[in-house]
Parts: sequence; C-alpha cells; structure tokens
Amino acid sequence: MAILPIPAYINPKVAIQGLIIPFIDQRQSPMTANKQETKAGWGVIGMLAAAQFIMVLDTTVMNVSITQVAADLNTTVVGLQTAITMYTLVMAAFMLLGGKLGDKWGAKRAFVIGLLVYGLGSLTTALSPTLGVLLVGWSFIEGFGAVLVIPAIAALTAATYSGRQRAGIRHPGRRQRRLPHSAPDRRLGDHLL
Repeated sequence: MAILPIPAYINPKVAIQGLIIPFIDQRQSPMTANKQETKAGWGVIGMLAAAQFIMVLDTTVMNVSITQVAADLNTTVVGLQTAITMYTLVMAAFMLLGGKLGDKWGAKRAFVIGLLVYGLGSLTTALSPTLGVLLVGWSFIEGFGAVLVIPAIAALTAATYSGRQRAGIRHPGRRQRRLPHSAPDRRLGDHLL
C-alpha cells in the first residue's frame, strides 16, 4: 500500500484532523456526561484499593496454603491446582462480559453486586467439605464476582477522579517543595549515594 504525499498547500495537522475527527464518536459516555469536578477524598480510592487487594490476596493465599487445603479436603494438590486454574480461566473468559454489564448497569451497581457474589463464593469456599464444592465456590462463584468487581474498580476510579485529582496534584495553587536531584538524602546516608 503506497502512502500518498500530502500536497504542500494543505496543512498536515488539519488534514490529519479532517481524516480522524469525523470517525470519533462525539457523544459522551454516561459516566462523563455532565461530570463536574468532584472533590473525592481518600475514602473512595481506599475502598477500591481494598477490594482489589482482597482479590489478589485470595489468589495468593490459595497458592500458598495449597498443601494444607489439600490435606483438609482429603484431595490432591493437582485437584486444587485445577481449582486455581479454573478461577483464572473464568475471570479471563468473562472479563469482557463483566465490563459490558458494568456499562449497562452502572459501575457502582456492578461493583456492589460483584462484591456480594464474591462474598457468597468466599462463604461457599470456606465451608466447602469437598473439592467439588470448592470448585463451585472458589472457581466459579468467586470468579464471576471478580469479573464484575475488577472492571468496575477501573471505571469508578476514572469516573470519580478527574483533572488535577487524577494527576495527583494536591495543592494546585502552591509549588511543591522538592529537593534538587543533586542533594543527598540524609535519611539514607551520604555513603549510599
């Protein structure tokens, strides 16, 4: 495919904008329509970070305690590895569906429903007497809960924080005090730098 040169009398920036801009959907998404600059504090991001932490911690705990759980359920390590793999596969296979449901229902509603489903899966997993119940509780129920929660975390973060807040600037009117790059950090000691 040959690239045709842009004639000299056409400004390249205008030509590129003329080609690209008509194809961009100018409508705003429901999350950004009429959005005002909000002053969300640390509470929202703390709650979203805690939910993400629980998702990661749950997987890590299952991997670390695999031999003890296998002994408690009177099963093999291979069976538990199957449950871990199924959890990952359920999340990977249905993550786009979870994002789409979050768009349809709203990110906050998907987040709450996802947490409830995840909590139900955690309860089922905690009370599971056999590997089969563990597979249903952890791999499928918790997996579907995570499918709703993880995309909602990203959407809620993007919808809650905008502008200077998203960039992490705390005091827009004041200059941030920073040490020059050449100044040694006294806490680490001059000998390390």
